[in-house]
Amino acid sequence: MPRVDLENENVYYDGYVPRKFGSALFSEIKEKYWELPHVSASPLVLAIQDFHAPGSMVWSNTGLVQYLYGIRQEVRTDANGKAIIVSERIERHVWNEKELPSNFFAQPDSEHISAVIANPSGTLSKFNRMGFLAGFGRRPLGIVRGGFAYQGDLWPTTFAAKVHEPDYRESWVQGLSVYHNPNARIRLAETTFPGAAHHTSRGDKILAHIPPFFPLGSQDYILVPAKDA
Repeated sequence: MPRVDLENENVYYDGYVPRKFGSALFSEIKEKYWELPHVSASPLVLAIQDFHAPGSMVWSNTGLVQYLYGIRQEVRTDANGKAIIVSERIERHVWNEKELPSNFFAQPDSEHISAVIANPSGTLSKFNRMGFLAGFGRRPLGIVRGGFAYQGDLWPTTFAAKVHEPDYRESWVQGLSVYHNPNARIRLAETTFPGAAHHTSRGDKILAHIPPFFPLGSQDYILVPAKDA
C-alpha cells in the first residue's frame, strides 16, 4: 500500500484505488475469453476482489464503481434536510502523474463483458460464519458480527447480530454486488444472482436494486467460554 497523505486522501481513493482495479480488469480484457467457443454465446462475468491493504475490501468498492461507470456519486443533504444523490462524470483517474481513462464499460472490447461482480464480505470471516451455520466447529463458541449495512435507506447504518443465535440467517450471496454493463453485447439477467445487489448506469446516474439488508462491511468477534480459553 502506498504512503497516503491524509490531506490529499481523496486523490488516493479517486486515483490510486480505481487504477488498481483498472489494471486487473484490463489484464482480463486482453485474454479475449469471448473468442472461446464455449464462451462466445454466453454472458461473460469478471469477478474481482481487493486485498491491496488491510481491510481494503471494506472501503474500496467506491473506487470500483467510479472506475466501471465513470460516475462519482455522493449523498448530500438539500436545503430541506432531505438526503439526495448528486452525480458527476469522471474522465480519468490520476495517480503519480499516470492516467487511466475512467468508465471501463465504455472502453474498447468491454462490450464483451456482461458484468463485474465483487463481494467485500467474501473473506475468511464469511467462511467461518457459513461453516458455523452449517454445523461445523465447536458449538460453545459465540460469534458476534457488527458493521455497516444498507437497511432500506440512502445512508448505511450500523448493525450487530449474534451468529450463534438460532434465528440468525445468512446466505453465500449476501453482500455480493453485480455491476451490469449497460453496453454489453450479451446482457446478464438479474435472476442469475438472486439476493445480490444489482447496479447499472443510465445517463449520468448509477441505478441500484439493493436487498432490504445489504452489508457493506463487518467484523466478527469470537467469544470463547472461559474454561476453553
